Amino acid sequence: MRLTRDEIQASRKLLSQWQRPADMRLAADKLMDQLGSEDLFNQSGLEFVLEASAGSEFAEKRGALSVRLVPADRPDCELMFSGGGVEAFEIVEADIVGRKRGLEYKEQVASGKATDWPIEEWATPQQARQALQAAAGTKAAKARDLASKSIPYPSGTKLLIYLNIYDFGAHHDAIKNEFAASVEIATAWFPTIWIFWKGVAYRVFDRLR
Repeated sequence: MRLTRDEIQASRKLLSQWQRPADMRLAADKLMDQLGSEDLFNQSGLEFVLEASAGSEFAEKRGALSVRLVPADRPDCELMFSGGGVEAFEIVEADIVGRKRGLEYKEQVASGKATDWPIEEWATPQQARQALQAAAGTKAAKARDLASKSIPYPSGTKLLIYLNIYDFGAHHDAIKNEFAASVEIATAWFPTIWIFWKGVAYRVFDRLR
C-alpha cells in the first residue's frame, strides 16, 4: 500500500525522534509490512525506511541506548551510547550491481510465485566486492562533491554499508576477506567504515586505530 505525502512526512518525523533501537526497528518493520515489498521498492521518497531498518539493527548490535534518523539533510542517522556519546553515520546499501528489486517484486507479484534462489544466483566474492565498491564509491563521490562546495559532512561522520547479498554460507569467509579492500575508495572521506552483513557489524576501517 503506497503512503501519502502526509504519511511519509509523519513517518519520517517519528523515526527522527530518539528512541530505543528495538522501538525504531519495530516501527520500520511495521512500515515495511504496511507498504509491502512492491511499493517499498517502487515508491519514491521511502529510502528513509530502509535506513531506519538498517540503522536500528546496527544500533542494537552495537549496544547503543538510542538511535534516530537525523532530521537534517545529512548525515542519515545517529546512535547514542551510555555516557551521552553520539556517533553520526551515513548509510548506504550494497547490493548486486545491476539488480532492480522494484522490478523483481513487480514480476514476482504478477507471477504469483515465491522467490527462488537457485545455486547459480548465490552471491560470489566477486559480486560482493563489486557491490561494496559501488556503494563506497557512491558515498565517496557525494563526500567529495559536498567538500568541493564547502558544505562537507559534519566532522566525524562515519559510514555504514548494509551488505544485502545472499550466499547461503557458500562463500562466507571469502566474502569477508573482500571487505577492507572493497571500501578503500571511501577511506579518505570517512574516519570509520562499518559493514553490516547477516546481522553482524564489522568495523573494516578506522583511521584512529
